[in-house]
Amino acid sequence: MPQITEQDFSDPSTTLSLLEKGLHGGFLSEDSLTEEETELCKQKEWIERVNKYKCSSCGTWHKAPPGEERCLRTQEPIEPRKIQLGFRVIADESLDFDLDIDYELFVEEASSAVDTATLPYKSIVFLPDTNDIVFSDRAGSTVFLPLDVLASFTDGKSRNEILSEITEKRKRLVDWERLDDGGGDFEEIIFRLVSRDDNYFNESWGGSGPDQGKDGFCSINLGGRETRVLVQAKFNNNGKAENSDQVEKSCRKAERHDCRGVIIGTVKTSGDLESEFDSGALHTRSVNYLRIWAGPEIKEKLSKHPDIVAEYFLE
Repeated sequence: MPQITEQDFSDPSTTLSLLEKGLHGGFLSEDSLTEEETELCKQKEWIERVNKYKCSSCGTWHKAPPGEERCLRTQEPIEPRKIQLGFRVIADESLDFDLDIDYELFVEEASSAVDTATLPYKSIVFLPDTNDIVFSDRAGSTVFLPLDVLASFTDGKSRNEILSEITEKRKRLVDWERLDDGGGDFEEIIFRLVSRDDNYFNESWGGSGPDQGKDGFCSINLGGRETRVLVQAKFNNNGKAENSDQVEKSCRKAERHDCRGVIIGTVKTSGDLESEFDSGALHTRSVNYLRIWAGPEIKEKLSKHPDIVAEYFLE
């Protein structure tokens, strides 16, 4: 199958022009092309020469490579009445960019032609009828980008800027208001994120308290030693931000459960808590592993798990 690579964008405007005009078999009349476009058509393997001709058998216009003119209804060879010379982009051409990114790249003729169910996880589709970054669903697993952005992917700096914008927009797909007020959904999300993190093992969920919600436990390897960790999810989207006093309570509770580590997942944290955490003031002798997952960090973690986003945040 012909492939479009970075080398095809030595003249980005010409390449993009031909893609937009000729995606999926659109006829590129030689009379309508610029000199640069015609020269590029003759060079690229993903473009083939075809003739558009008026069939002497059925009277309609067909397209076929030179010397292969036939009636597409009867499949019989014919002598065309009229012929227009031109080219077409080979259908279902693929992108083969040697880029250090975890997205797979595709190009399609229109957004209505994209079957997202067949695309792999984390796909970017370039489309001529899209003007901005669009996600196929609230999980953000498929990203639609304007076709003219395709050339930017051959430039490392521009590519990183586009990917950063995609990442930021994916984070905003998560709306805490969609979760139940009691915090049950939030607890499940935190525990599932812990379970999928390769740093943790021996996960177990159970136990509850009136102010803490359900407690979870896991282990982490610290310096070659297994360390037991208390996991707490505190859904405070419509309440007060988590502060240092509450974190200290969690640390004392960890001690009672023979845990030397604490993970706290919470939507909002106070400014004082963030500064104290950054300075290391919240660590104690008994709790030497402390992680506070605030809203932005949880969204960043969720961006890597679109199935969880889809389950809890899709309508």
